[in-house]
Amino acid sequence: MTKTPEEQLREMKKTSEGWEDFEKVLKKVQIPCEVLPLSKEKPIILNSGTVLDDLFGGGLSAGQTVELYGEFASGKTQILFTMIVEAASKGLVIIVDAEDTFSRKRIVQIATARGKDIDVINSNILLYKPDRWEQQVSIPPNLPDPLPGKLKLVVIDSLMALFRSTPEFAGRSNLGKRQELIRWHLRQFKKIAKKEGAIIVYTNQVYDDPVSNPFLPKWACQHPVGGHSVAHIGDYRIFLRKARGNVRIARLVDNSEIPPAERVFQINERGIDDLSNEQREEAIKKEEKYEKQQEAGEFVKKRKKKEEELTPIEEGE
Repeated sequence: MTKTPEEQLREMKKTSEGWEDFEKVLKKVQIPCEVLPLSKEKPIILNSGTVLDDLFGGGLSAGQTVELYGEFASGKTQILFTMIVEAASKGLVIIVDAEDTFSRKRIVQIATARGKDIDVINSNILLYKPDRWEQQVSIPPNLPDPLPGKLKLVVIDSLMALFRSTPEFAGRSNLGKRQELIRWHLRQFKKIAKKEGAIIVYTNQVYDDPVSNPFLPKWACQHPVGGHSVAHIGDYRIFLRKARGNVRIARLVDNSEIPPAERVFQINERGIDDLSNEQREEAIKKEEKYEKQQEAGEFVKKRKKKEEELTPIEEGE
């Protein structure tokens, strides 16, 4: 059986033999190349119908990847539910529910509020509920072939949950293995998304940087888990944080085309929704006040004062 150029190169690397034919084999490798890549713009195939679309340049195009990260209850899953409703009303949606957060009741509520056909949405959802990382990474190669519809969206909620909760990857010695698996896992889904003309949106957990300057804004102190292996894969990185009540703030942290920006939105029966003018003005004022207090060190001063009050005074002082 004749080996492909890629297989020959991998064998050279593995056996350290045949390097004299290295350049000859390289010339046989077929590389995708676009002529005049600026001649056409990819059409938008998915948007939320809210101000959050501004962070995506109006909406998302085929093959794009979005990472949503933030602490619990910051709105990550609610954005996913909204995107699921919008995408499943037009085509197939694959959901990887690694945190057991999928809610049929919530999907129906959002679909009803947005005037979508619930039966159409129900027929367009493939729901996978992996219990371990082995099951999660096995989903791409085990998808139906052909798929039972035109794929519009792949959702992973959340990307790192099962990788962080397994003893196989505990300790620094196993970090490299974990990162390789995560990169491979996302690459498999990206291949499918590019082939099918779909979008990938995944949520991620965060950790607080213990050495961060306390005067920095929250988005600079909380980081998504997964390190650089995850950071370099997504086209959009969106940081979410809580405001008062049902109001949330989304910040575009990184994208090669759009500069960093923030948008304020709310969570309601429509999933995610725009604020009224009054709500928007109030949210902006509160956020500005919070940032000024943080820059002035008021929170640090209050914390130190509280610690001093709680510290017992030793006898003789």
